[in-house]
Amino acid sequence: MRWLVDGYNLLRGVSCFANLELQNPTKAKQDLLNFLEAFHRATGEKVQVYFDRYSQTGNVPLQEEHGGISVFYSRGGYTADEEIMLQMREQGEQALVVTSDREIQRAAKASRCSYLEAREFYEGVMEILHQSTDDEDVINSRLKGNAFRPREEKRKAFNRLKKFLQY
Repeated sequence: MRWLVDGYNLLRGVSCFANLELQNPTKAKQDLLNFLEAFHRATGEKVQVYFDRYSQTGNVPLQEEHGGISVFYSRGGYTADEEIMLQMREQGEQALVVTSDREIQRAAKASRCSYLEAREFYEGVMEILHQSTDDEDVINSRLKGNAFRPREEKRKAFNRLKKFLQY
């Protein structure tokens, strides 16, 4: 399994990152990458995060590593959304997508990928990270209990996050 993260969508879809981005975009992006790295360290999950590269040069995505996660910048003439959709088609059910973008969500369904919206992913990861630092129970979590039953296309991704929670 591999998490495909729509970088700017997560950055702007979660208030703590979005507020920081207004003041310091570079720090906000670094904090986002540190957050994803912490998720990778806590779970061992493979994470690929995609950003738009605003330069029109290069016919392959620019890739760099950041603490165990892969960071991709789209190739010239393509958007990060298009790169994610290409990966979804290639990886199929093995891809878990993080985006609130409706077009990518539709493509995820067509590719039989599970997806979570940015806020859902953030909340689930925060629960995992808090659990790994202390044993306090998180109240009213959307990942615990039977009160919340995610839609079919989100179930696999939620179950994957639940795997790392200790009750």
